[in-house]
Amino acid sequence: MSQSVLYHEHGVSVYRYQSTFYKNGKTFVRIYLPREEYRCSCCGSDHIWVKETIIREFRSVPVGSREIIIVASIPKFYCHECKAIRQASIPRY
Repeated sequence: MSQSVLYHEHGVSVYRYQSTFYKNGKTFVRIYLPREEYRCSCCGSDHIWVKETIIREFRSVPVGSREIIIVASIPKFYCHECKAIRQASIPRY
């Protein structure tokens, strides 16, 4: 699956394609947030420190009869500007 397919079929624009794997008749697509997109979800600052990464799964629109699961690596940040500890924003489509 390419970045173009992720955008046009599943609405994923900020996150980038990493890999695809298949399990139990489902397609799992791994995505990640590029380092240059790291911003505090509270104040928008890029003066942050990555505290940890959380893996979340989202069910997407099926392709044919195959269920598509988006597996996202979502960074959790400590912001040096506003002192907040937040995970990166997840865009809504």
